[in-house]
Amino acid sequence: MPTHVSSAPTDDLAVRAFLFFSQSYTSKSEDVRRAVRLLLGYDIALQEGGRIRLISMYAPSKDRSLAFQPVREPAAPMPFELMTALEEGDGVGGLGQGEVLMNGEVWLGQRRSLPGFLASLTLTLWEAKEGASVGVQ
Repeated sequence: MPTHVSSAPTDDLAVRAFLFFSQSYTSKSEDVRRAVRLLLGYDIALQEGGRIRLISMYAPSKDRSLAFQPVREPAAPMPFELMTALEEGDGVGGLGQGEVLMNGEVWLGQRRSLPGFLASLTLTLWEAKEGASVGVQ
């Protein structure tokens, strides 16, 4: 009697399972990215080390982005800190880097609200793009 058992069916099953889960994960991650873009107005790129890069759909150029890195301290008031307010050029969208960083200081530093910072930036970029002013009508 042979003592060697072929592992071909098991290997084939493992490959098929891997492909299924890989395709499902890719599909779901694209769904999440699309939902973030439609609901919040940002394209999101997950990078090494837990970093996140955001590009506003209202930015006039896609080379303008925000980069955040995770804060490793358990007692930190914010889970992420702003690493950079641009990738190239002098700011995000039509804003200068100083204006973005000052806005970040208010919302991230004083108010400790990452959603507030992104909402404020989104409104400012939308106003610049649309040539409008947000206000109660």
